[in-house]
Amino acid sequence: MTPGLLRSSQRRRGFTLVELLLYVAVSSIILFVLSGFLLIMLQARVKNQTIAEVEQQGTMVMRQIAQTVQNATGIVSPSAGAVASSLTLDVTDSLKTPTIFSSSGGVLQVTEGPISYQTISFVQSDFNAVSSPVVLPSSVTDGNLIVVGIMVNNQNISANEITDNYGNTYTEVIEEINGLNHIAIFYAKNVVGGPNFTVSSIINNRTLTVHEYSGVDPTDPLDQFTSGIGNSRNLNSGNITTAIDGELYFGVGFGGRNGNSWTAGTNYTIREQVTTPLNSRIATEDKFGPAQTTAATFSTSQSNPWAAAIATFKPAAISPVYMLTNNRVTVSGLSFRNMSRPGTPGTIRTQFTITLKNPENRQEFNFSKTFYGSMSIR
Repeated sequence: MTPGLLRSSQRRRGFTLVELLLYVAVSSIILFVLSGFLLIMLQARVKNQTIAEVEQQGTMVMRQIAQTVQNATGIVSPSAGAVASSLTLDVTDSLKTPTIFSSSGGVLQVTEGPISYQTISFVQSDFNAVSSPVVLPSSVTDGNLIVVGIMVNNQNISANEITDNYGNTYTEVIEEINGLNHIAIFYAKNVVGGPNFTVSSIINNRTLTVHEYSGVDPTDPLDQFTSGIGNSRNLNSGNITTAIDGELYFGVGFGGRNGNSWTAGTNYTIREQVTTPLNSRIATEDKFGPAQTTAATFSTSQSNPWAAAIATFKPAAISPVYMLTNNRVTVSGLSFRNMSRPGTPGTIRTQFTITLKNPENRQEFNFSKTFYGSMSIR
């Protein structure tokens, strides 16, 4: 072979397998290092954004509370030396008196002006004995309250007993037992509604009563509850005391004899009553009224072992309420200590914790900070 042909052949020679593998390995190492560096940078950016948002919202809220306190004319609540989870102030603008700082559902809010409430109204109810679910006759409205009264014989009632076909969550308020007979009250707040609203229970042999109400507090409706047992014609849940006008008073009773006829208590209206068979002897009643001390009472046509329970539900407030934090963060541990001394305008020490959970729900990105502040009326 001539030298010219040899040189031409050498110039056309490609990478060897060893060289190619070495190139791939080096490239992989470089890409791995770069991707790790970029991931660290991204995590640091997300963490910094989380911290910045918590700091921004906490500082903004503390500034809002401080400015309102400084311009207030007096501290209504808490009293001097006391600690409370809300702060009530008198301010110079009569349309904004009282101004109340509080938290609800993890959101810090301020209410300005006299509190007024919606009127709670009964919408519809129905029942089913033994095993079938209850299908309410009309479409249920979004945001309303569903209250369930249930009676079973010789079976425990579980906390997750009640479900519906719209996926609402039911909370057990109270359960009372007399002998082998159980009654309980459940509720679902701020429901997702719609047609063919169907409520079911885990237990088959029971009586289920379902009631819909409008105008109820959508976030924290439950107020007072209690129950009682006895053996007579007169059922009495025992007294509760409410502090808000216009509450819903809901009562449920069980009577131990077939064929009972039921009479509602004073100012109550019977909503459902089932007198036979054994597992079905139940009645429900309700009323709406001013703040009061009262009980759920029934009378039956026969003397019998009985159980009765009452639960009250608050009306929805319609006073101007402003959210001070957004739904990306959660406020907890809100407290106000009145540090006022005799002869001084008034001083409040404030504390709350703000937590932000990363949308990806990764714990390493979550961040909490507790904010402290002290402010005085000028």
